[in-house]
Amino acid sequence: MKPIKRILLPTDFSEGAEAAYSIAHKLALKFEAQIDIIHIAPSIRYYVRFLETDREKEYTELMISEAREKVAGAMRDFDEEVRGEYFVQTDRKPSDALMEHLRKKPYDLVVMGSTGSHQTKMKRGGTTRHTIRRSPVPVLSVEKGMTIEGIKEILVPTDGSDLSFTAINKAAVFAEAFGADITLLYVVVTNVGLAETAYYTPEQILDDDVYLNVMSRLTRFLKNREKGGIQLERKDKLFEDTLMVQADEEMRPIHLKTKIKTGFAAHYSIESYAEKNSDLVVMATHGYGGFAHMFLGSVAEKVIQHIKKPVLTVRPSEAEFAKSKEKDFVN
Repeated sequence: MKPIKRILLPTDFSEGAEAAYSIAHKLALKFEAQIDIIHIAPSIRYYVRFLETDREKEYTELMISEAREKVAGAMRDFDEEVRGEYFVQTDRKPSDALMEHLRKKPYDLVVMGSTGSHQTKMKRGGTTRHTIRRSPVPVLSVEKGMTIEGIKEILVPTDGSDLSFTAINKAAVFAEAFGADITLLYVVVTNVGLAETAYYTPEQILDDDVYLNVMSRLTRFLKNREKGGIQLERKDKLFEDTLMVQADEEMRPIHLKTKIKTGFAAHYSIESYAEKNSDLVVMATHGYGGFAHMFLGSVAEKVIQHIKKPVLTVRPSEAEFAKSKEKDFVN
């Protein structure tokens, strides 16, 4: 498994953003990683379009100076061994500048608050949603009150596709680090049929058959990616298996449960189950039904927008996208 060694912590100094500070700090200590902090302020012209040039420069310099003091202060609160670099800049579109920064630096994880200074009725603010949708590295969006010690049940939703299984690796990293269990959740959407008038009822769905199908797909996925350091050990009891993960040059077990749920909307079933049974949701941002947006599947987006739990999103690599397209073409 790829270790987490460099973490990026974006901040706008809001209460929502600062909720991620302690989480990033504890993760860095746990994984022996370094934290970089970045603050990207909108250009002053974002607020005042007709400001005189000289005044604009004066205000920008003052804003950057104050931001540097705040970022340096936040960095000093971290233990010395996890302190990395900090970056302060202005840009007309902060989300674009953040993506450019992520493309230039080798980060393994982004940790950020679910909401920032611009409050929203959705559980993830605009900047967080843009980051999740476009980030080339996994993004952990945290809620106020989240604790690392409280991560004992990790939920990984899947639609049975290889792309959805790409979330397993990061889920295993967190599960191994915090002694947590992983639950694989598959939702059977009951109003899907061969025609608009064809519907399945829960009585027609055999959970055992669905479970065996999901395990077969997961086994094939992991076998084709043996270098990932994860192996599936099937048990005699259905729905209860073990993931063996590579850690410190040895294989360690993680309890893997599989849940099959039926419902008329996959995102609602995922949200409902997660709220009651999980401490962290880890999900890929693409699946079979995920082509409503270029980077973020429609089901994943709805879950991310409304769920109250912390979410770790994983965007499959370009190689994984290519494999998926090739497989779909062959089929």
